[in-house]
Amino acid sequence: MEKNTSKSFLEKLWTRKIPQYLGTYLAVGFGLFQFIQSVIIQRYGISDIWQDKYLFIWLILTPAVFVLVYFGYQPNGKEVYEKKKWPRYFIISNVIIGLGIGLFLIKGKDKINDRETETELIALVDEEGKEFKAIVPNLKKVKSIALFQFENLTDNKELDWMGVAMSTLLDFNLEQRPEFYVTSSFELSPHYQKLGVPLFTTPNIAVQRNISKQSRNDYFTKFTFKKTDGVYTFSGDLYQTKNNKTVLKMNVSNTDIFKALDAIRDQIFEAISTDYDVKDRDLANFDNNFTLPVSDLVTSNEKALEHYIKSSITLFKNPSALNELIAEGKKAIELDPNCSMCYLTVGAAYFGQGNQTESLKYLKNAIKYGAALPKRMQFYPKQMFYSLQNNSDALIKLLEFHKDLYPYDFNTYKLLLTRYAVNGGVEQAKALMQKAVENGNRELGLLELYKIELSNSDFADAKNSLDQLTKEFPEREQNRLLYADLYEEQGKITEAKTILLKEESLDPFNTSIQRRIAYLDFINLNFEDALKRIDKGLSEATSLSDSLSYMRSKYSYAHSMGEVDKALSLIKDYEKLAVKQQPIINVMFSNYMQKALLYQSTGQIEGVAEVIDQLGTFMPNSQDNFRCGINLQAIYYNYPLVGDNSDYFLCKDSVFKTQGEGFVDLFDLSKTYIEQDYSKCIEVFENSNADLEKLIGHKFFIADIFHKSGNLKKATEIMRNTVDRKTQNPLNYLKLAEILETEDKADSKKYLDITLKFLANADTNYIPLQRAKALEKRLAE
Repeated sequence: MEKNTSKSFLEKLWTRKIPQYLGTYLAVGFGLFQFIQSVIIQRYGISDIWQDKYLFIWLILTPAVFVLVYFGYQPNGKEVYEKKKWPRYFIISNVIIGLGIGLFLIKGKDKINDRETETELIALVDEEGKEFKAIVPNLKKVKSIALFQFENLTDNKELDWMGVAMSTLLDFNLEQRPEFYVTSSFELSPHYQKLGVPLFTTPNIAVQRNISKQSRNDYFTKFTFKKTDGVYTFSGDLYQTKNNKTVLKMNVSNTDIFKALDAIRDQIFEAISTDYDVKDRDLANFDNNFTLPVSDLVTSNEKALEHYIKSSITLFKNPSALNELIAEGKKAIELDPNCSMCYLTVGAAYFGQGNQTESLKYLKNAIKYGAALPKRMQFYPKQMFYSLQNNSDALIKLLEFHKDLYPYDFNTYKLLLTRYAVNGGVEQAKALMQKAVENGNRELGLLELYKIELSNSDFADAKNSLDQLTKEFPEREQNRLLYADLYEEQGKITEAKTILLKEESLDPFNTSIQRRIAYLDFINLNFEDALKRIDKGLSEATSLSDSLSYMRSKYSYAHSMGEVDKALSLIKDYEKLAVKQQPIINVMFSNYMQKALLYQSTGQIEGVAEVIDQLGTFMPNSQDNFRCGINLQAIYYNYPLVGDNSDYFLCKDSVFKTQGEGFVDLFDLSKTYIEQDYSKCIEVFENSNADLEKLIGHKFFIADIFHKSGNLKKATEIMRNTVDRKTQNPLNYLKLAEILETEDKADSKKYLDITLKFLANADTNYIPLQRAKALEKRLAE
């Protein structure tokens, strides 16, 4: 007989732990619901119907759980079930009805099959103000494919170029559809180098899958081709990366390689592409825009195609061989004067040589002959053209148009990031990256979010982003090094170095790890250990890239120590070596600000002018930008300008206004600083909608403004925070010493001594050394 018959119903509920068990059921069920919603549905693209079905079944089974616990949680629960059969029948009925309705009657709204929610027909305005209608597919419909070069099975190795050509043409062919994003054999080259696979070869299927996973592609291809009696035969498979399963087997033969590639494209489209249900009458035949013959996309001339592909192969094998690239590209143009991509290749090569006039001429033709091509193929020549013209307004409009039209393309977000950060501050920059994450760029978007938060000292948010990145992409070995960055930015040098030393034991020849350990030693004032590690690494370097990376560290440290002549000599040595690896214009751009700063730091204005003139020969349309940027740098450091103040004031209209409101505020701040109106400087700094602190970058300059405006507390706070986190630039220590001169001479001397330790072997004409010596003299009085 059941005990406790005198208890009230509420007492029985508590005694039989109904609230506890029912609460556990609801809590676990809700947690599982969130998991299904955020991970299963979103990440794997499963229909939202299952979310609705689960929600119904979970809630409808609550009465069954209640009855089960109420009658089952008692000593004679089994007897009760046998005596009172209705609880058992109730539970069984509840389960059957709940599952039946949930699985078979709850239809919900199937977003997978609802084309109106899967695709969006949008109206955009391009950089010229023209309206443009386009389909933007939902993320669930995006297909990313790694296209490896086709393997040459002929006996003629001279046809190896054709394997690269086939994958390149198939790339353009597939990307006519907006849901396809292809990583070409050229774009896969960094992964080849990382794995030690020779460029422009066909690796085995296991390596191909590995590369496809590393490059975050859903599918990858493995094709072969042979030629018999003038007939080309292409055989291959389309694989799904996640499980290495064959999605499609293809076998196409044709005397015309272009028609063969169109047939391969059509088979892939049929196998995995999206059918759009576009109801707009103007776009009734929208799919026709996705099926231009590949011969119309590049060239229909096989010989011109050979020269075009060989020019690109030349660039990837030897980035400094621009003359050879240009020669091949021009041969292609001679054979096909309408080849837009050929003009683009030659124009880019001339840009690499610094020949702006020729570059613009070829880019204009690339744009002209590419006007009839799909929009995706028109962006790149326009982007380079606007950059060379210094037309930042058109460039930004073009990038925004590109982003909205192809939201899965992360590179466009990256190009816009600086603009967003400057004019809208850190929140707009984060919002842009969050949008990239939502549009499928989870890995790269989370990585950039982490970097933004880290640079803004939002260490908790940065760690959360890094934790999420590590959780979602556990195979990313470099994430471990990012935790070292997190410690380093907080001034926790020991913790950061511990991580790096552990990684060094796993990968002792990793140049990046070696340089980072040296950097931590350097900012921790262990100069001798840092320089020894760099010299040892340089002497043992086995590749040009490794040698160049160590040389960059070496001249950077010489600069920090005020050894200007040595640093300039090291940069010249670096440039002589670097032009063997990359176009000369890239080499010039990588160093021009530092070279100018070295000359500025010793008052060698003629050297600064020489740097500006040299850049002007490469990009005459941008010479004002270079001059104004270099002079702005001089203002930060309180070094002499090229020209006088009135020359710099002209920069507002010629340069800063074209870069956006943030740069206008930056100019106004720099102008009032020159005019020594420091209170107005603070007003501009604090009232700007842009993130001027990030745009300026140099903490000592920001602190100097507050110092000269009389706000010593704020100035001290900025510099103490900077030096507590360690710094490579001794000017940060010097600025703090200058701020503390009248407030705390002992503390001032402590930071001055650190400055002088940096500058122990500095050139005598180094302006920061002269400032430090003058402060030392004042403190001694």
